[in-house]
Amino acid sequence: DQYSQEYIDSQVETEMMILETFEQLMSEYHKNSKEYKNAKNEYDKQVKVLEYFKSNSFADLYKEQYKKEMEVLSLEQVQHLIMKQELIFKVKDISKSYDENFVFNHLNFEVSRGDKIGLIGNNGKGKTTLIKLLSGILPLDSGFIEIGHQVQIGYFPQNHSGVIDKKSNMRACDWLKNRREGINDQGIRSILGKMLFSGDDAFKSISHLSGGETARLILGGIMLCNYNVLLLDEPNNHLDLEAVSALSWALEDFKGTVIVASHDRDLLNNATNKIIAFETAKPYIFEGNLEGYLAARATK
Repeated sequence: DQYSQEYIDSQVETEMMILETFEQLMSEYHKNSKEYKNAKNEYDKQVKVLEYFKSNSFADLYKEQYKKEMEVLSLEQVQHLIMKQELIFKVKDISKSYDENFVFNHLNFEVSRGDKIGLIGNNGKGKTTLIKLLSGILPLDSGFIEIGHQVQIGYFPQNHSGVIDKKSNMRACDWLKNRREGINDQGIRSILGKMLFSGDDAFKSISHLSGGETARLILGGIMLCNYNVLLLDEPNNHLDLEAVSALSWALEDFKGTVIVASHDRDLLNNATNKIIAFETAKPYIFEGNLEGYLAARATK
C-alpha cells in the first residue's frame, strides 16, 4: 500500500539521504568562491526538483540499491541522475509513413515532466499518428521513443470505439467503476459530477450515450485512474462549450504532463505551454501557447 506509514517513512528517509549527499558535495566547493557560486546555483535547482518529486510521490525512484552509489557520486552525476527522472518521452530520429507517403521523417524532440503540449495543424498532417506512436498503438518505421521512469499514460482516442464499446448495454456508472479496482460509489459520483453527468444520466447504457456524453465518460475514466501523462486526440470533439471550458480548466490545473491535439483556440491558449505545429513538411516546436506561436509566426 503506497500510503502506508512504512512507505511514507521510506520516502522521507531516501529524500533526506539525497539532500545530505548534496550538502556533502557542496562543501567541496567552499575553497573557490566562483566554483561555489556555480555549484550553489545547481544545488538550488536540484533541491527544487527534489521538492517536486516529494510532492508527487517520486521518492521511491531512489531505493536501497542507489544508496551506496549516491555516496560517491559527483554533483554532475547526481544532477544527471535527477534530470533523467524528468524525462517523459525522448523522440529520436523517428520516421513513419503510410505506403509511400512520409508523415514524419527523422523527427526529434523531448517531453519533460510538466510540459503541456498542444498539437496543431490541418487534419491528416500527423497529429493523430504522433499520439498513437507515443502511446505505443502504432509501430515506428525507424528511430526510437524512450519513455521515462514511472510514466503512466492515459490515452483518449479520436475514435471512441478504441476504448469503449458503443453497442454495450453496460451502464455508464458501471463502466466507470470497472476502470479502477476498489473505487467506491462516492468516488464514482464525484467523477460523474465533474464530467457534468447529473440525475439519471449516470445510469444510461453506453449504447444510448451521445457523442459528447461518451467523450465525457472516457475523460472521467482517465481522471479516475490517476495517470501522470495524458495523450488526448481531439478530446473536445462532440463537447458543448461548458464541457470544453471544464476540460480546459482541468488540463490547466493538472500536475502531470499533457499532449493534446485540438483545434480549440481557448483550450490551446489556456492549457498549453508548448506547441508542435504540423503546418510544414517538418513539425515545428515552439515554446509557448498558441497565441504566442501565432504572434511569432506573423513576424516571420
